[in-house]
Amino acid sequence: MPEKNLESQLRDAGVLVDRGQYQDAVALYESIANSHAECIEAWLMLGSLYGEAGETEKAINSLVQATKLDPENVSVQEILGQVYCSKGDLQQALGCFDKAVFAHPDDADLHCLVAEVYRAQGNQEAAIDAFERARNCENATDQINAMLGYLYLQKEDYPNAEEYYRQYLLNDKDDVAAVTGWCAAMPGVEKRSAESEQLLESYLKSKTSETEIIVQLAGMCSRLGRHGDAEDLVERVLKENPGDDRCLLAKAEILERQGDLPGAFEILKPFLESQPVNVHAVLIFAKFSHVVGLKNECLQLLQTVLADEELPHDTRGQVLMAVDWVNSDGERKHAD
Repeated sequence: MPEKNLESQLRDAGVLVDRGQYQDAVALYESIANSHAECIEAWLMLGSLYGEAGETEKAINSLVQATKLDPENVSVQEILGQVYCSKGDLQQALGCFDKAVFAHPDDADLHCLVAEVYRAQGNQEAAIDAFERARNCENATDQINAMLGYLYLQKEDYPNAEEYYRQYLLNDKDDVAAVTGWCAAMPGVEKRSAESEQLLESYLKSKTSETEIIVQLAGMCSRLGRHGDAEDLVERVLKENPGDDRCLLAKAEILERQGDLPGAFEILKPFLESQPVNVHAVLIFAKFSHVVGLKNECLQLLQTVLADEELPHDTRGQVLMAVDWVNSDGERKHAD
């Protein structure tokens, strides 16, 4: 039986990949690479398949061989960069993605890969610059606006965070993470735009059934001083589900901001007496425990929360700040 030509072998290997027969596909691609060392497709596919299998060194070796055959090949640089990312070698990954971007500067996806590496390195400014370049490409996606909103929020640049989150939410109002980011940024904007107010009004009029979105919107309205709107939002959920914990805690927080401390405490009390104690309830209680003469009780609750070794790092930070707040009887140590 005559030996199949290269084109036929590559076609057979592709069929094996499509069928999910990855081991057989790898064996055939290895055979092709051994007999046709100049076949970049074989090296590229080997790199991709090895990478998916977690065999990073084999993947890198195969892809490096591919780059020797075609240093300008964008697909090779992209896959090699992703393999380096999986290995944790972010600097090498960045070098690969930079080469790909240099060859195709109008590809938003490549700029996003660069941005994600910078974000993983903690370089927010460089990540923002890369996402901004991606945003100006023809194939840019709305998700880029969400990422820019997130990065600006981390910088506490609330006007930019609010703007980018809002632009994203105009096309996807049901993204809970984006709504949360927008709600966090909105109260930090001194002069809100007409577009921001219109988006808020559209949310208030909508009949969304997503509890988390309603809770986030209620919290934002309360921080903006729109307590009536905030109460209407949580009551919308509580009318259907009177025992919804998230909305009950949101209502307690709204009452605390309004100065109705007895009403807030009445809601919080069952959560504070539960086992384990509800962390969110304790953090709300910490805001006014000194006012109602329960400072020591609150500190005990906070210490109970801190004793949990599995407490998330961010939450632990919030609890420690609450301890300082209660110990200082609610006095701010730094000017706003």
